[in-house]
Amino acid sequence: RHLHDWMVESRDLGVFPESELHDLYRKQPAYDAVRSDPELTPFSILVGPACNASYPDYRIIRRIHLARDSDRATRFWAVIGLGSCKDEVEQALPAVRPRVKDEAASVRIAAAESLFRLGKGAEGLPVLREALRHDNEWVRLMAINVLDRMGDKAKPALEDLRKALKGPNQYVVRVA
Repeated sequence: RHLHDWMVESRDLGVFPESELHDLYRKQPAYDAVRSDPELTPFSILVGPACNASYPDYRIIRRIHLARDSDRATRFWAVIGLGSCKDEVEQALPAVRPRVKDEAASVRIAAAESLFRLGKGAEGLPVLREALRHDNEWVRLMAINVLDRMGDKAKPALEDLRKALKGPNQYVVRVA
């Protein structure tokens, strides 16, 4: 509980996917933006799903509900959490599958990874391959990291990864 309270109080940016920070706060540093308008970012709501994403016994019904939330970071963490529900695959899949078409790239990538973790990785590969061509370098990096975790199951994306090596961001290129 103390960690949760501290994260809310300090407005811990670690609860946001980096690609979302880039998209949401282009005009000023994210650190300054979330402190200048406390109503802009719902930390008190967001920290719970972020902290609970890695706990498989966290209530699946709550994650399913949060996967449809209006806040993209909340959807991201809910979908990540649904990927850990391996004992409840049949309940998790209907909540994860629609998120591969989410407006937020981070949520689409989280859905692709969760599909992989739930035994349906081939369904998410097109999302990851598309993300490798995204304008936002942090989206590309996120996709590369998921493909890395997929190991041999990511082989169909190998040519797309080779193309990512030609990108301007050297950090993304090193990871690819």
